[in-house]
Amino acid sequence: MHFVTTRYTVKHHKVREPLTAVLVTDLHSADTGNDNRDLLDAISREVPDLIISAGDMVMGNPDASYERGLHFAKALPKIAPTFYANGNHERRLRLAGEHGKGAYGDIMRGMEESGVVILNNAAGDITVRGTEMRIFGLDLPLRLYKKFRKPRISPKNLAKNLGTPDDEKLNLLIAHNPEFTDAYFSWGADLVFSGHYHGGLLRSPFSGRALLSPYGYILPKYGVGHYEQGDRHAFVSAGLGDHSIPIRIFNPHELVVIDLLPSE
Repeated sequence: MHFVTTRYTVKHHKVREPLTAVLVTDLHSADTGNDNRDLLDAISREVPDLIISAGDMVMGNPDASYERGLHFAKALPKIAPTFYANGNHERRLRLAGEHGKGAYGDIMRGMEESGVVILNNAAGDITVRGTEMRIFGLDLPLRLYKKFRKPRISPKNLAKNLGTPDDEKLNLLIAHNPEFTDAYFSWGADLVFSGHYHGGLLRSPFSGRALLSPYGYILPKYGVGHYEQGDRHAFVSAGLGDHSIPIRIFNPHELVVIDLLPSE
């Protein structure tokens, strides 16, 4: 499976020295070449300082094979510190199991044992090249993923589930679903990392804009790409795999690389 590497460069006043983050999401246990060796090699060549995994590494069907997605996730901490939060497919597996049994429990244990930091409605601190970061991971209930609805969440709801950002640190939010990016910004995220929309299936060949959201509506506000609101930034990946409707028009699979620089 072919993929492209998309690079963004962002300046932020909380960044002390140049650093690189890689965003991987929506693999859905796909193979991008040689059991994902091609993808892992591409990530390694970027020499990232941290890796963000924004969910849906596997399929949400309890009967589907998850070994390839787990194998990929377990290899990431060998490249750089890796932080992960659930997508809707992991959430589905979690509900299908009971008290950590079954595929979901196996996947979580496998990742944790390999060094992946799992942040499901939790936060962790790390200092990277002098930049103090607090990384939050959001795990949304499945009702907020249902099609043909206009769901809403508030900054207050985010604070209830995640706590509050630390203004002295660079606050990163791993949030699989980009639908709520306005709320993420209002809550206080400096950088948001998302996927889920698969680039909108069909993208404009002229602007690159995503044309369809998983909710069944056209022209989603945060479909794919880099979005700015003042000193806050969101990155939405087109993802690395597919599932139910494997349609991609003007919309390649995507590895996202973000170069973070100090403000001048």
